[in-house]
Amino acid sequence: MPLFGKKQKELNLIPESEQPLRIGRIKTASTLLSVVVVVIVATVSAVIFSLASFEENKAKEISDNITSKISSWQTYAPVAEQIGDLKGKISQIKTARDQNQAYYEKITEFGKTIPSGVSLVSLDLKNSNLTVQAKASDPRNLYQFYEAIKKQEKTFTTVAISSLTKSGDAGYVLNLNVGVK
Repeated sequence: MPLFGKKQKELNLIPESEQPLRIGRIKTASTLLSVVVVVIVATVSAVIFSLASFEENKAKEISDNITSKISSWQTYAPVAEQIGDLKGKISQIKTARDQNQAYYEKITEFGKTIPSGVSLVSLDLKNSNLTVQAKASDPRNLYQFYEAIKKQEKTFTTVAISSLTKSGDAGYVLNLNVGVK
């Protein structure tokens, strides 16, 4: 058998009576194979389509859920903002309270010195100086108040009467300047 020689013709050793039967088998096999391929392609297409539909429905459900959550958040957003503002103000109040705890204790001591019959009209604390305005129907109650504050040497440095006047409604008004330690 030469390498570069003429190609030999193939010999058909199948008898002619069996050739139509063989061609029929080949046609049947190829038809069956084609049907199988079509069924497989149809099945794969149906699976892909159903998965795509499932994912599309899932995406729509998630989108609707997000829209619902956003709309509910928008109703609560102003309240959340107010809560944040209140938390900030509470923090400021706590800081101020902690910084002024010593003054609070001194004002509490001051409140204990107020005798019955005397009512405070105003109380102003600036730079360790307390300005007090008290009112009473009897001036003796106001002097008693003045003396009680003077006795609080651990809390107050100076106690000075700035004025004592008679009010138009048959009462007396005492104005004091008190230095706070």
